[in-house]
Formats: sequence, structure tokens, C-alpha cells
Amino acid sequence: IIEWDESLLRLEGKNLRLSADEEISDLIALPIGGLCCGLWRKSIIIGNNISFPEHVKYEDNYWGTLIRPYLGKIAFVHEVAYFYRQNPSSTTHTRKISFFTDRITVENSLLDEAKKRGFLEPYKSAWEYLYTYRYAFKTSVFCSSCGEGITAAKILDDLEREFPSWRENKYYRKERRVSKGRNRILLELFTLSPKFLLSLIRLYVKIREGLRLFAMKTFL
Repeated sequence: IIEWDESLLRLEGKNLRLSADEEISDLIALPIGGLCCGLWRKSIIIGNNISFPEHVKYEDNYWGTLIRPYLGKIAFVHEVAYFYRQNPSSTTHTRKISFFTDRITVENSLLDEAKKRGFLEPYKSAWEYLYTYRYAFKTSVFCSSCGEGITAAKILDDLEREFPSWRENKYYRKERRVSKGRNRILLELFTLSPKFLLSLIRLYVKIREGLRLFAMKTFL
């Protein structure tokens, strides 16, 4: 299921070159349907040198975000026109630590490129949110669940260095409000103390592994 944020519908057909920075920030930060579920004008891609980073996973996160500040007009197709065949071996469905080290590379490269192109300051709230939620939260939680504590610690250091006021970000606060279930609990603990949350996850992993080994010795 491909979703977009309903608040973006107000931008449909509008001349985005005349839009306020806040509207472009919304376009960068909020879900717009996914990179592969849209048609992109070739002249925008070529004219602004938008290319995929090579030899890494999550390259769509880079490309699909970097192109948005250049869009002059957007439109939404209100019908099902794209069908995606689920692949159990795809990046989306595979949880390998090597994939998530690629995400570290991709998200930091994206932030560096945003700075280079002059996009950071006018749309800072959008970049701060993506770096906080997509990179720091999701990736550090996964790394900790895989026992990669050093990698998770580096991610948190990156976050505090780049965006020390991330807790006050309006998009992040909205994410906390709308999240449900397990994700909501993790987000609240992450907001309270990222290091505490990651310590709890590592402890849980150790207990789970200990119980698994105990069961194998006892019943096999």
C-alpha cells in the first residue's frame, strides 16, 4: 500500500517556485508515495544532476529526497496504477547489519549534499526530522537489536552533533503523536533517552539468546 500525507494535497497543481519554505519543507519531510510510484520529469533529473549513490542499499532514500526541493509542480493520481511484487530477499524485507551500515553512509551523504546545495538552512526542519527519525531512530534501534552497540553509539553521536535540538522538531513530535503500538513505545523511550532505550534493547537480546540456549540444552 502506497500512502501520502493528506496535508500535501494542498500543494497539488500549485507553482512550488512561489511557495513558502515551510511548504517545501513539508514536501521534503512528509510521505509522498515512494520514489518508484511516481513519474519524474527528465529535465529536472538531468538539469540538477540528481543521481543514485552507487554500490549501497537505500539509494532511493537519497535520490527521492534530494530531488524534492527542485520540483516546480506535483500531482497525485487518485487510483491504483502501480503493482509491486513482494520479494522476500529485497532490501525492505531483509535485516542484515551490512544493509544498515549502508544506510549510515546514505543518510550522511544526503545531509552533506543538502548542505552543499544550500538546502539545509531554508528547510532545516525537514532535514532534521529525516536525520532523527529515518536515520538515528530506525537505524540505531536495528543495530542494537543485532548487537552492534558501537555502530548505534556512533549514530547517536552523529545526531547530537548535527541536530542537538531534535526533540523539538515539529515533524518528529507529530510522528510521536500518530505512531501506535510498539513503534510508539520505542519512540517515547528514544525521546526520553536514546542511550537508555538502546541499552534495554541489548539487554533484551541477551536475555532472549540466553533463554534460547537454555531451551536447546534442556530439551534437545
